[in-house]
Amino acid sequence: MAEIVRMPKLSDTMTEGVVAKWNKKVGDKVKSGDILAEIETDKATMEFESYLDGTLLHIGVQQGQTAPVDSLLAVLGKEGEDIMALLKERKRLRRRARQSQGAARRRQEAKPRCPAPAPAPAPAPVHHPHRTSVPSERSRESQPARKAPGRRERHRHRSCAWHRSRKAA
Repeated sequence: MAEIVRMPKLSDTMTEGVVAKWNKKVGDKVKSGDILAEIETDKATMEFESYLDGTLLHIGVQQGQTAPVDSLLAVLGKEGEDIMALLKERKRLRRRARQSQGAARRRQEAKPRCPAPAPAPAPAPVHHPHRTSVPSERSRESQPARKAPGRRERHRHRSCAWHRSRKAA
């Protein structure tokens, strides 16, 4: 049965490789350990050894072309073996993967990137013990701005029980 040879990840930072040179041609016999190609990474040019025995049936990436890691580099198998079904299956799987990636991207784009911040809650009105009701926002807005109380006005209630309880605590 034919086997797919994939673009290897030759370094930790490698995301794609360039086939600098093919050392075998389609139809050549390949043994495990033979050098199939020279691959340029982002840092160096390295020789790629075959890990399979067989005949080179198909070259997926031509000399000088760039391919992502784990993409189809070549196909090895028995001489005269039909690989069209394998290549069609590969194309069908690749097309399905692209469609699912596109659908996922469309779903991601449909979502708002950053939700609008929630409005800050209105501060709760402070209840003073001397008032009978809490003033509403409307009554505060309709009243003219008051001048800050002077020292006498500020301390006029000091004798009430609420202030005495505060003083004791």
